[in-house]
Amino acid sequence: LLWGFLPRWGVLVQPLGFLLFLITAFAETNRNPFDLPEGESELVGGYHTEYSSMKFALFFMGEYANVAVGAAIVTSLFFGGWQVPYLPTHVLIEKADMLFPAALSILAIVIILLGIKTLSVSLKRRYRYNDLRDFEGIVFGVPMVAIGLSIGLFLLFGPVVHFSYTGSRIFTACMQFGSFLIKLVFFAWMFIWVRWTLPRFRYDQLMRLGWKVLMPLALVNIFITGVIILCF
Repeated sequence: LLWGFLPRWGVLVQPLGFLLFLITAFAETNRNPFDLPEGESELVGGYHTEYSSMKFALFFMGEYANVAVGAAIVTSLFFGGWQVPYLPTHVLIEKADMLFPAALSILAIVIILLGIKTLSVSLKRRYRYNDLRDFEGIVFGVPMVAIGLSIGLFLLFGPVVHFSYTGSRIFTACMQFGSFLIKLVFFAWMFIWVRWTLPRFRYDQLMRLGWKVLMPLALVNIFITGVIILCF
């Protein structure tokens, strides 16, 4: 732990490095405000205008695969990767019998809340399209609530689960994979959220940001990190 109570994650050890890496990850994945290739004509879609159908789909699939890889690298370098906060691997293995119902309870609550939210949004927008799209929220929301309630009933009336050593390790692997996946999805959502929020840079603004802001900050960060490692 860092300072006795915080996880020793890269974002806390290297906050400036995390900020610089995140900005450059946005630029690498061509997301706003760095999607300059799409702004060549501003009236249409830049170089995308020359492509349609599957070629256009392949461009977008490659772009979103790049977003997923960027989110995975940010998660691995700065947010502990597969680590579950305050639950190291040996604790997950030793306390699997206690943590399993707690994890299922949290999962059931999240699924039920998402299902209720989906239903409420769908009912508010009822008769918006006057076709089958009006029922999409119901089609997804009702099964989500049913699945969440089924998990809750299993916890209340089902048998008590006792893990063997192998079962404890499988449970630990599932928890750590779920932790990594949650962090990855959060950063992928943040990539999309920023694209909806910020305006696009001009080329001169991008060059100024890269050479006059990001590069000096990166060099200062390297120098300060070296001094701290040398002294402490």
